[in-house]
Amino acid sequence: MSMFTELKAIEEEINRAGYAESQITFSLWCESVPMNMSDQKPLKGILVKNKVIGADDNITLTKVDELAADMEAICREWYFEDEITSKLVNIAQSADGYYNVWADGSYAAYGYLWSTCRLLQKGNEFVILEFYICD
Repeated sequence: MSMFTELKAIEEEINRAGYAESQITFSLWCESVPMNMSDQKPLKGILVKNKVIGADDNITLTKVDELAADMEAICREWYFEDEITSKLVNIAQSADGYYNVWADGSYAAYGYLWSTCRLLQKGNEFVILEFYICD
């Protein structure tokens, strides 16, 4: 099973469960990205298309060294159950690369209030994860 297939199943599980706290819903969106590290235009295109960032925003990927701790912190902040957290941490730990997605411009000004993005790489497969909230 591909990493994307596993993550898509977790996305569906999270969105079916409807994780909520104080009338805010915590969700996950993921998408496969046909890219490589030297050409990040497809990643930017997907993020712009899904209104995660603005067309003028620039993306920076930063490798996360403590990926289990990072994923656990996101899952705690998003009120995900331990089983979901464990699945996401296991996928992240099996990845070849785990990156924090930073964008300047409109995302830096507003996005981090409601959205956190990570990029996972396994071989030639890249998957963007957006943990987002709705009220």
